[in-house]
Amino acid sequence: MINGQMPLGMSNRFSMNGTKGIEIYEHSRYVTITGEIWSETPTPLRKFENDKWLTILPMLGHSGSKTAQGCSPTTAILTKKDERNIERLERDEKHGAEFRALFLYGDLGRYGGDQSKADLRLTTLVANVVGFDEAAIDRIIRASKLFRKKWDTGHRHDGATYGQMTIEKVLLTRFVRHKGETEGFLQFHYGFRYNEVRGMVEWRKRGVSDWQLLDDRGFATILRHLRNQRGTLGEGALHSLITSDFCPSFDPFVHFFKSLPKEDGTSEIDKLIATVTSDDPDYFRFTFMK
Repeated sequence: MINGQMPLGMSNRFSMNGTKGIEIYEHSRYVTITGEIWSETPTPLRKFENDKWLTILPMLGHSGSKTAQGCSPTTAILTKKDERNIERLERDEKHGAEFRALFLYGDLGRYGGDQSKADLRLTTLVANVVGFDEAAIDRIIRASKLFRKKWDTGHRHDGATYGQMTIEKVLLTRFVRHKGETEGFLQFHYGFRYNEVRGMVEWRKRGVSDWQLLDDRGFATILRHLRNQRGTLGEGALHSLITSDFCPSFDPFVHFFKSLPKEDGTSEIDKLIATVTSDDPDYFRFTFMK
């Protein structure tokens, strides 16, 4: 019987000969071995030192050479919450080793050297903790050993980058794990705004540019989508959320005037001013433009 620690970043599961496998745990488990007795003489507990892994890893089919190549340095600024989430991911009993292998070392061994698969898997693991927060997922990925220039390259006609598409692919099919993720789910899949002039909520689906008034059918569509993704928010609670300040206010008139092109000195306003006869044209223009 032996006692030791798993190397940081290494999975506890290994396949052998393509059919059988072995699992190794460093805590919360008893050692169980099936087979014939080798010797009736009990042996003392031995310490499994770290250098012994250099011998056993090749026997388990683990290659430490398959790591992400050409990774780019990043200036991602992590928040305190990001750092706590990373620590939580590293300590996770079920997926902690896999996360550490990807995040700390860029180990592609589990994915046949395919970094795109590794990117998708790391994004999934991060989303399991941060939910539908696209910005938080992006920051954590940028701080990992997997980050590369490809993350910021355009890969779609609308200008979406490879990184944005990877995050989107994970979140589009992600289930709602608890009520605290409901707002993030809605903000990811939909856009909402409160039209101050009409006194009604407007909405649109992700990827759609046109806004429409939120009628009963639209509300039922959103509720159905939420429930299909295992959301537990009731109809009344969802209605209260959507009609609250969860929806940012929107004034169409203010939006219209702010979206007009900037005055460049040769606008149609000058032509309008020129149609007015005045004893002091400069002063008239000054007061008119105010």
